[in-house]
Amino acid sequence: MIIQNCQQGSAEWLALRTGYLTASEAPAMLGISKYQTRTDLLKQKSLGIAEEVSANTQALFDRGHAAEAAARPIAERIIGEDLFPATVTEEVDGLPLLASLDGMTMAGDILFEHKLWSESLAEAVRKGELSAQYTAQMDQQLLVTGAEKVLFMCSDGTEERCAWMWYFRNEAAENYLTVAWHNFRADLANYQHVAPTEQAIAEHTESLPAVSVRMDGAIAVVSNLDLFGEKLAAFIDGIDKNPSTDQSFANCESAIKTLAKAEEALDHAESNAIAQIEPVESMRRVVADYKNLARTTRLMLDKLVKSRKESIRVEIQQGAVNALRDHYNQINATLRITLGVPADFGSNVGAAMKGKKTVASLRGAADDAVATAKIKASQDADRVRINLQTLDAHPDYTHLFPDVAQIAVTKAADDFKAVVTSRIAEHKAEQERKQEADRQRIREEERAKVEAEERAKYAAKIKADADLALELGAAESAAAARRAEDQRGKAADESKGVAAPQPSTASTSPIKKPEKATRPTDAEIIEVLTLHYRVHESKVIEWILDMDLNAASEKMLEAM
Repeated sequence: MIIQNCQQGSAEWLALRTGYLTASEAPAMLGISKYQTRTDLLKQKSLGIAEEVSANTQALFDRGHAAEAAARPIAERIIGEDLFPATVTEEVDGLPLLASLDGMTMAGDILFEHKLWSESLAEAVRKGELSAQYTAQMDQQLLVTGAEKVLFMCSDGTEERCAWMWYFRNEAAENYLTVAWHNFRADLANYQHVAPTEQAIAEHTESLPAVSVRMDGAIAVVSNLDLFGEKLAAFIDGIDKNPSTDQSFANCESAIKTLAKAEEALDHAESNAIAQIEPVESMRRVVADYKNLARTTRLMLDKLVKSRKESIRVEIQQGAVNALRDHYNQINATLRITLGVPADFGSNVGAAMKGKKTVASLRGAADDAVATAKIKASQDADRVRINLQTLDAHPDYTHLFPDVAQIAVTKAADDFKAVVTSRIAEHKAEQERKQEADRQRIREEERAKVEAEERAKYAAKIKADADLALELGAAESAAAARRAEDQRGKAADESKGVAAPQPSTASTSPIKKPEKATRPTDAEIIEVLTLHYRVHESKVIEWILDMDLNAASEKMLEAM
């Protein structure tokens, strides 16, 4: 912020303002000023010529300055600090901005803005409901100075007629103001001054000659109808049948009145002639023809004027839509997504033009509507750019945003960032859930595989043990038979007194049966069970696989 060394109202101050975009001009730039149109501000900035201040307006300014000076001590008591007027400048986003302050604290954190007393404004202050006419000016003051708040006061300089309120910084309003000034400068660069036109007044039209018809005693018609007819035809030929300016419309409306008078004059002449003599058929036909010509042309012209006015209104309205569409096209050329012209913009322009009578006022209303819509379009574009930058920081997750064309426009930067963060977090969580499910599935498959392998090993061992048991069983049976035979032979020898032969020390059985224990070992259990594998096949497998050794032990004891 730069504090300029100039007195407000001085020649130096006025010269300084011409090179800046001022806070007091902000309402007019936005098209919401009660005192100046946006078109007038464009002309003023383009030509460097301000409107002359009338004596009444200057007197109002003087009253306002006097009330401001008288109210400043009241404001200082409310704030608790001294205030001093200042003119400050600052470049913001490439914009040369200026604000003339009614008061500012030494720290520059609090401002003072004063308006001359009016009951309606005082009531708005009491309710805390200021119109944008006032808040736009304070938004620029806060933007330029970086202050925190403004004491807004409406008074006549006395305690009795004084109303005040606090107005605080509004970032959204400041952003809107910045975009609006950028659009205004673009319009200013393309501004073409059109000389103002005075209120259209119909040009002087030559009066048609008076209709003269009289009858003499010989029943001869003496009239100037031929001359009247020539003048009427020439008059009609000179009428502009395609009016497009306020002047041409005024001329047409004047011609309508002249033609109406012609009809009346012809009616009067006809009636006057008939009053002199009845049977003048030829004269009546001529009068009727001319009267019909005047009436037909008048009605046609009246309809044409109304139609042409409506046509121009539509042309202006369509021109506004086209201008906004061009602005959107320029914006879209810089974006990856396409912004569309609001569907209701045409109707909004029509509403703004409602009640306007002149071509100039119609164009002014349409231009203001376009300017407001351009500001919103530029704001939307800036928001889209910021949001797309946020999304570009996560290039691996763009597939999560198929609706980016919608949410990048409608979501504020913080909200859009929250959506991006949320969706990516949800996506990562879902991926982690899937990976954990895959890991769990693999663990289950591995566990099932190991269990299947263990069961296969047990089954193979049981089968091998069973096969071995069969072989051992057969061998043991043969050995038992031989022992029995030896016993019978021994008994026979003893009965005959022959010494029994001693059994061979070499064992014929490959298995030495262990002594019976009170509780068999696991190996014994399995060995015995395998001997009875075929008898108890299903149960043996079930016991061994389940490692129910107690049940197996009991079974073995029963078998033994």
